[in-house]
Amino acid sequence: MSHNDPTMPYSDSMYNEALIAIEDLCIIIANLSLHHFGLNSPNRAASDVVATEVNRELQYNITAMEDIVARNVPLQTLPVIPRSTYADEINACLKLSPLWHSFQKLQLSKNMRVEILQDSSAMTFSDQ
Repeated sequence: MSHNDPTMPYSDSMYNEALIAIEDLCIIIANLSLHHFGLNSPNRAASDVVATEVNRELQYNITAMEDIVARNVPLQTLPVIPRSTYADEINACLKLSPLWHSFQKLQLSKNMRVEILQDSSAMTFSDQ
């Protein structure tokens, strides 16, 4: 029997097992399922889905991740502002961030609700 025989009969379970094997490789390589590539997704038991996620998580270098967390966590401490609002805390966190100089403040120049609906009363209100 030739392994390259396109007329070789196969069952639905054989086809599904092949899809599972191919999708497992896609998840390992690109972290994407077959559905992302426009192919049929295999029928998996819930335990298989969990096992796939666990296998993907186990591929990370835990020591390297611990080093990254140890270096970066002290940089992410939040300021304490007594009797502050959420907006105050977020504003303080952003301005204390080493990335603050990279931010570009944007302002809206048009009220899109007015533009889309062409509502004259909303336009009067937005112009105030």
